[in-house]
Amino acid sequence: MSIVFFGGLIGLAVAHLFGDKKAAVITAGVTVLYWVYRLMIWFCAWNIFGFLAAVLLMLLFAFALKGNDIVKKLWFTPAVFMLAYHVINIIQINEIIDFSYYFSIRLLLDICFPLFVTIAGLILTGLWLKNDSSESEATTAAMNSQAFSRTSVYSSAVSVADKLKAYKDLLDCGAINEEEFKAKKSELLK
Repeated sequence: MSIVFFGGLIGLAVAHLFGDKKAAVITAGVTVLYWVYRLMIWFCAWNIFGFLAAVLLMLLFAFALKGNDIVKKLWFTPAVFMLAYHVINIIQINEIIDFSYYFSIRLLLDICFPLFVTIAGLILTGLWLKNDSSESEATTAAMNSQAFSRTSVYSSAVSVADKLKAYKDLLDCGAINEEEFKAKKSELLK
C-alpha cells in the first residue's frame, strides 16, 4: 500500500512542477485513500492527523480551482496537521522502543527525513496555491478592468451612433429641422 502513498506524492510533485491543479486534486485524492487505508489497519491519533492533512490538501486544491479566497488564509493547514502527525508519532515511538533508537541512522531514515520532506513539500504546495490564487486574482481584476473600459468605450460609441441615427430619423420624418439636427450632431460628437 505504500506504493499508493509514494505514487500520490510523486503525482503531487509532478502536478506541482507543471502547475496542474486538476492533476493535484486527483493525486491528493489518492493520498487521502492511502490515509483511509492506514486508519482502517491502525486507528490511532497520528493517523487521524495524517488523514486530515491529506483531506485539507485536497480541499485546498479544490478551492484553488474554484478561485476561493480561503486558500490565501488556510494554505498552511495541511503542513500543521502533518507536523502534528509526526510529533505524535515520535511521542508514541518513544513509548514503544528503547532510547538507543534516537541515536541511530534509522531514526534519520524513519522519522527525520520524512518529516522534513513532507512538511517542506506541504509548505511549498501551500505557498504555490496561495501565490497562484493572488496572481490569478490580480489577473482577473486586470482583465475585468480592461473589459470594463472596452465596454464603456464601446457602449458610449454605440450610444452616440444610436442617438445620431435617432436624430436623423427625426429629421427624415420632419419632426426636427436641419439646423436642430446639426446642433444635436455637433453636441454629440464633442
